[in-house]
Amino acid sequence: MDRREDGRRMNHHSAPHVIGLDVGGVLYYDEPFELAWLQGVLELTDVNVDEFCKGMRDFYLNAASPRNLFTPAGTRSWNTVRSQWSTHVQPISGALAAVDKLADRYEVCVIANQPAECLDVLHGLGIMSKSRVIVLDALAGHSKPSPEIYLQALAELGRTPERLLMVGDRPEHDATPAIKLGARAVVVQPDNGWRPPPGIDQQLLTEYREVRCIRNDRARAAAEDLLSFPDLASVANDLVSGSLVEVGSRT
Repeated sequence: MDRREDGRRMNHHSAPHVIGLDVGGVLYYDEPFELAWLQGVLELTDVNVDEFCKGMRDFYLNAASPRNLFTPAGTRSWNTVRSQWSTHVQPISGALAAVDKLADRYEVCVIANQPAECLDVLHGLGIMSKSRVIVLDALAGHSKPSPEIYLQALAELGRTPERLLMVGDRPEHDATPAIKLGARAVVVQPDNGWRPPPGIDQQLLTEYREVRCIRNDRARAAAEDLLSFPDLASVANDLVSGSLVEVGSRT
């Protein structure tokens, strides 16, 4: 059976009232932030770019912790990225319009591992006015995949997990924890429409693109048993048309 057909059948008897949205990989691209951080770390270390790229690959692909990617250079670079957060925002095509469409019919909330600076961005993008609740790990004290961050959002909404449909880009951080609570989840796998920030070392950019491709392939494999969509716009279209789940009125 096609996964989308199966997802529609499974959800038929309990349509969602709440659409939970991740931010990175759903509303805007993560890659510009990662690249800006990596470039900053590279500039703050005394290793050559070959050694640095090897450490980057170990960090992202092998869960290693190369010392040069963390304190003090990693922390200093991350603080710089946070201070420039809005300059790195690149919305995923159709995502903002999709939020508008969903908010007309459902309660929308944001559940994301993001720094506090994300709030100003969500306000500027018009997401804050469309969201009933926004829970960011930097402010909540709980980070995905902890179930506590989902439970906090649901408690503020006065809803049970059965009424939540979580939309995220990482199966292990977004979908699996929500499903374990009794919610439902879909995974989005957006295209590579992002642009690198200015000033990124060319070798670093090339290596990063390769690493990102591997990570994306792993994410697709991990999402094989989950309902997957290209992007949030596709999720919104199927929800509103009724082809994903039976539409439930917002109460």
